[in-house]
Amino acid sequence: MTSTRDQRNQRDLTIATLLRAGATYAQVKERLGTSDRAISRVRRAHRIPLPPGRARRTPAQRKWLEAQAVAMLRAGASQRAIYAKLKVAPNALARLRNEHRIPVQSMRAREMFPQGEGGPLHGEPGAAQ
Repeated sequence: MTSTRDQRNQRDLTIATLLRAGATYAQVKERLGTSDRAISRVRRAHRIPLPPGRARRTPAQRKWLEAQAVAMLRAGASQRAIYAKLKVAPNALARLRNEHRIPVQSMRAREMFPQGEGGPLHGEPGAAQ
């Protein structure tokens, strides 16, 4: 009878084999019924790189995207509009707002400019207080 540890080791080896063969996380999950976390753990443990095109952004790409996001925030674009265009997460946008001291649009401005076209910001003349 095989132990739970042996079963896990066998599953991990199967995951590693599938990843090396180019399987996506979705394909591994479908075939083995395992979690993203388990797949990621095995990928890191076996030092299996992400396939080209699925790797994380490079520092240069992040810097360019953040510059674009800051410009859009300053122009009054909504987080939803920025995410739709650049795929920059809301928590990253909040960090950029803090770093660049970009105020949040007032609720009234959001109602007047619902698509993120701009409008007065908190503390500016014409902004709802």
